[in-house]
Amino acid sequence: MRFDKFIEKLERSKTPEQRDHYLLALATFNKPALACKLMDLCLSNKIRAQDIWKPIRALLSNPVVQESSWNYIKEHWAALHKKGGSLATQRIIQSAAQLWSEHWHADISDFFKNPDIRPGGGMRTLAQTLEFIQVGIQFKKDQTSELSNWLQKNAPPGVKKVF
Repeated sequence: MRFDKFIEKLERSKTPEQRDHYLLALATFNKPALACKLMDLCLSNKIRAQDIWKPIRALLSNPVVQESSWNYIKEHWAALHKKGGSLATQRIIQSAAQLWSEHWHADISDFFKNPDIRPGGGMRTLAQTLEFIQVGIQFKKDQTSELSNWLQKNAPPGVKKVF
């Protein structure tokens, strides 16, 4: 499978740039099971602690695997924090800013209300992330109909209009 070949290439990478390339490429696979496999890899000894947030950020930007990725993060928060420390977990929190829906906003807010999980020094990061999600939600509301109308008017001939 191509996913496993990318893992092999990741493991044989000779430079940090090559490693980052494969870490991010692995996050583009559109299967929730592979997203979880990649995050398992992040928690293994094969991925450096300072790099665990990089594929997670990419996974949270992929609409196909966002839900499974966020659920994995919640389930494994203690392990992610233990391995990556406060800097990695702050970057993971920042990555959640890409989850533009009321559901995600409420879920993220509720998750971090737990005092055992609360990010301590990352509370400002959490507040900024929640604010950014609200901005994204409003942006989507404001732009969706305008973009849809533009696409309807400007779709090339022969292209099925499904917007």
